[in-house]
Amino acid sequence: MRKSWKNHPGASHSVDADAAFDELERIRCENDGRLTPKAIVQESTPKEAVLHNEFEWRNGVAGNLWREHQARNIVKQIIVIDDKDKKETRPAYVHVHIPDSDDGKPARYYQSVTVAVTRPDEWLVAMRELNMYLSGVERVIDQMKRLAGNQQDEGQALKIALVSEAVRTIRDAVMH
Repeated sequence: MRKSWKNHPGASHSVDADAAFDELERIRCENDGRLTPKAIVQESTPKEAVLHNEFEWRNGVAGNLWREHQARNIVKQIIVIDDKDKKETRPAYVHVHIPDSDDGKPARYYQSVTVAVTRPDEWLVAMRELNMYLSGVERVIDQMKRLAGNQQDEGQALKIALVSEAVRTIRDAVMH
């Protein structure tokens, strides 16, 4: 399996996706298996760090909160490409938010998908987050249905109704 950058308009990266993934995995493993934006920024601060050039280091332009935002984007943009089927991709990491962790504080971090699927607690949290995302998609679709209902184009209304049903089916499958 090789890694690649998810294509975003205007995005450019100074480091190969495989090297970025290897560095993120090193950081994750050194931080109790939890990859956080703060840890990524800390590990990328030295000029010789693998991910250093992915960040804006001029403090007059950006502060640590912006660099943590950049770190989140790096994590979200790494995808895994199946060697057999070049079209088959998946995210390399999943976001995990545990409201009450062992130390009583909420924990927010990224986990390798291959690790998360083996840990029921992390996988359940990731699936709940997916469910929340799908709920948001459903709300947008409902708005589109209302707007389409005001139009004379029955074809558009039918398309939106089909998409709405498909998303509802996906959401039900995620939570059962």
